[in-house]
Amino acid sequence: MKVSTLFLLLFSYVSFACSDLIAPKETDQTSQDKFKLFVQKNLSTDFSLQTPIGEVILENAKIWESEQIEYKDEYPLPRMCAHNVSKVLEDSGITEYSSYLVPDMLDAIRVRRGIVQQLPKNDKQGTINLLNRYFNGRLPIGTLINGCLNQDCSGEGGDGHIGILGETDADGVVWV
Repeated sequence: MKVSTLFLLLFSYVSFACSDLIAPKETDQTSQDKFKLFVQKNLSTDFSLQTPIGEVILENAKIWESEQIEYKDEYPLPRMCAHNVSKVLEDSGITEYSSYLVPDMLDAIRVRRGIVQQLPKNDKQGTINLLNRYFNGRLPIGTLINGCLNQDCSGEGGDGHIGILGETDADGVVWV
């Protein structure tokens, strides 16, 4: 089975959802530069980086996890990950990325200047190096983590998955 893994970052600390649907200019690094400075100032030993919007997303994810079973007809647990992630984002006031489909969420993130980064396959050190290059080894809580059977995330329902990065617990477990 071939699996392609991506991480997706919505630039929540500046303006979570740019209403501008035009792709950014090559020289427009303002959001990325601000994010890198934010990361450098907020280092700790956790894998997960806390941000104000990340805390809101995490709280809404925990609430949704406990309430989800009550809405099992509209939000079934298996094969509806994008719809469930969209619900958490919407509950957090973020509506620009909502979709029933993982590829549509990826496209919405790209168009709004978020980072969509493919992680190296079967290369633990390469993955560590990539994460260190972008985020000093940490990812913000609220980052979307995605995995697909096909590199472009096409395919049938269930061929891809998307989740929300949570906190690192006291045992060092990173919750998604």
